[in-house]
Parts: sequence; C-alpha cells; structure tokens
Amino acid sequence: MRYLKPQTVHPRIEYLGEQEMCVYLLKGKEYMLIEGGMSYIVPAMLRQFRERGIDPSRISRLLILHSHFDHCGIAPFFKRMLPRLKILASPRSQDLFQKEKVVQFIRERNREMLKSLAMEKEAAELGLDFDRIAVDEIVQEGDLVDLGEGIQVRIIEMPGHSSCSLAAYGGSLSALFPSDTAGIPGEGNEIFPAGGEDYILYQKSLAKLLPLRVEILCAARNGVFEGEEARSFIARALEGTEKMRRDVILRFEGLEDREAALVRFARERSQAMKTRDVPWEIALALTKKMVDNILNTRDE
Repeated sequence: MRYLKPQTVHPRIEYLGEQEMCVYLLKGKEYMLIEGGMSYIVPAMLRQFRERGIDPSRISRLLILHSHFDHCGIAPFFKRMLPRLKILASPRSQDLFQKEKVVQFIRERNREMLKSLAMEKEAAELGLDFDRIAVDEIVQEGDLVDLGEGIQVRIIEMPGHSSCSLAAYGGSLSALFPSDTAGIPGEGNEIFPAGGEDYILYQKSLAKLLPLRVEILCAARNGVFEGEEARSFIARALEGTEKMRRDVILRFEGLEDREAALVRFARERSQAMKTRDVPWEIALALTKKMVDNILNTRDE
C-alpha cells in the first residue's frame, strides 16, 4: 500500500506538507516533526493541523535529517511559532548551518520557490523567509529520542547522499524515515539513487538499513509505503543503485564528449524525478558530481 497524498497514515504518524515535499509528525506523549522541507509548505501544514485537530503546542522537537535547502526550510518558522521547540540535527549539519554562505544559499532557494508559486504576499504575512538555524541538540549514531508512551526514535548516520545525512527509525512502529539516503521514489515504482557526495558510501549506508524490520517507510518525497512495499523498499533501492552504477560506467566510460552526454543524462533524470524545486543548474551539478564519483570509484 502507498499513500501519495498527505494524510493520517497511523495513529502515531501524520503525513504533512505536500506530496513532493513530505514532513512527518510522530506522536508520543510529546510530538516531533521529522524532515524540514521548504518554507512554501508551511501554509499547507498549518491547514492540516487545523483540519486534523493537531495541537501544535505539543510539538517539542524538529529532527532535520540533513542540511540541504529542501530539507530544512520550515525550521525557522516553527522555531519562531513554538519558542520551546528544539532543533535536532547531526554535528555536520550544525557546522554547515553556522556558515553564512550556506544560509544564504538555502534562503535564496526557498525564496525562489515562493516566488515561482506566487506566494510572496503570504510568505511576508507569515514570515516564511529563511533565517539561520540554531541546532539545539546534536544527534548521532545510536542516539535515542524518547517521545514517551513507548515511542522512541533511533538515529542512524547515513553518509553518502551528503556528509550530514541521518535516518530515523521508530522501532516500536517499525517505521523508517530515511530522507534521501534511501533514494528518491517517483510516483511509480522507480527509486532514483541519490548518492551525490560519495556513491560507494551511499551504497554502504543503504545496506545498513537492510536488517531493520520496516512496515512503514516515510519518504521525503512522494509519500508513504506500507506493508510489502515498505518491507521491500531498501532492497529495491539497493538494486536500483547498483544498476545505475553499472549503467553510468557503460554510458560514460571512454566518452570523448562527456559534457554533452552529462547534460542529456541530467535532463532525463530531472524530468523523470519531477523535482520542480531543484533548479536546473543544481540538478546538472549534482548529476555531474555523481557520475564523476561513480567513474572514479568504478573498481571498488
């Protein structure tokens, strides 16, 4: 079973935001938001709180699974809305959020998305502009975040997509929140590999998730998988990741005009993924980095 549209997927798990930009609310005695999306989804989240009778004052934490611009954009708004809210992130994310260049990049990408959706007026009224994130609590491999009522989240470090990537696992619910570290699911059966920083490390991180019992998989894009689709997700992602590695080697190795082929490949991938929030120049740069990384480590 799969839920593409935001909805309640379990008495303890609310799927919020938009289909292409997912955020989750995990409910114990205290509530925790998992994933940070982009600022344009805040109005949808506030509406979902009202429609589902969710009391936002019970949200005590926001867990950022990595520092990319499309995974942390809501944090400043909710920190202002809920002053007691604690921002949780990896040590590397904390370091990055202290760099003005990084903050400015995230701010500009979030502004661009608001402008493209003609949301400037609403953004100004709500105060959606991205500001510096102060991480209140560092979380690392093996740490447990206890929300009470038997709901605990285990932190798993997942380098490869980025150096700051984490996954979160709610063992009592058999629920996995892998962010982009398990790939980006399309609307169909495809799972697009996202090993942009270190492809071999990305594959090794994925393999760490195989032993977990997963009955609910909450993706950062395109929704929630349950049952067999959730149980098989990581194995399918690993298979797709290795297939792409081999395909890239066959497609690019020995090419004299690699740049033209890279543009075609990046265009195909971008159109298939339908990630309208990722500007073309960023999509091209990420694809180039991933292809170069695969070719440079082909013998590993």
